[in-house]
Amino acid sequence: MPHPEPPHELEDARRDVALSQDELWMRYFALGGAAMPTEFEAYLVGALSPAPAERDILVHALNERSMELGLARRWPYSEDGGGGGRREGMELLSHPSAYGTARDRAAAARANSMRLAARIDRAQAVAGTTRRRAWLLRLQAKALRDQGAALRQRFDEGLLSTAPTSEVRWFSLDGVVGDEAVWARWTHGHLRCHPALMTQARLLVELGTTFEHDDPPAHVDATVTGTPAAVMLTLASACDRVLAVDYSREVRL
Repeated sequence: MPHPEPPHELEDARRDVALSQDELWMRYFALGGAAMPTEFEAYLVGALSPAPAERDILVHALNERSMELGLARRWPYSEDGGGGGRREGMELLSHPSAYGTARDRAAAARANSMRLAARIDRAQAVAGTTRRRAWLLRLQAKALRDQGAALRQRFDEGLLSTAPTSEVRWFSLDGVVGDEAVWARWTHGHLRCHPALMTQARLLVELGTTFEHDDPPAHVDATVTGTPAAVMLTLASACDRVLAVDYSREVRL
C-alpha cells in the first residue's frame, strides 16, 4: 500500500531545502524516479500518493539536499511491512561512514542535472536551426511560384526585357546547374535564359543577395532585370560551374 502522506508534507519539505519543483524533480529523476513533472507535482501537493519505491526516491533526494545544506532534518523512508526499508534508509543517512557515499550520490545527481540542462540547450539549438531552414524553404517555394507564374506568361524560353541603358551590346554565359548544362544570352535589353538557371538566379534575388567587391569598391544587388553587368554576375553566381562568358560593347565614334 502507498505510504500515507499528510497533506503537503512533501511540498513543505521541498521548501525547507530551498529547491524549486523543477530542481527537485531533476534530482529525483537522476536517482531513478519514473514520474513525469506533472505527476511529480501531484505527489508534492498531495493530489496523488506515490508508490513506496517512488516516494523513497523522492525522500532520498530531499535528504541529500538537506545534508548538502548542513541541516539536521531527515525525512523518513517508507515502511516495507517490517520497518526494514525505513531503518535501512535512516541508517544510511545517520551513520558517519555513509556520508561519503551520500555525497557521491548527490554529486552524481548534480552531474545528471547538468547533462539534462545540456540536452535541453541542444534541443533549443536544433529547434532554432529547424526554424531557419523552414524560413529558407518558404523563400525557395515563393521563388518557384514566381518562376511558375513567369513560365505561364511568356517565359518558356526564359525571355525577359530591360531598358537598354548600357554600352554592352550583348553577353553570353554557359554553365552547369546540378548535372544540367545551362545558358543565358542577353542582347540589347533582352535576356533569354535556360529555365533551370533562371530559377536559381531568381532565388538569389528573392534572398536579397548582395555582391561585394573591394577593389574597385562595388556593391551590387542580385538582379535579372538590371544592368547587364549585374545580370551577368547574378547568372554566373547561380551556376554551380561557369564554363564560358563572352560579351561585346558598343563602339562609339
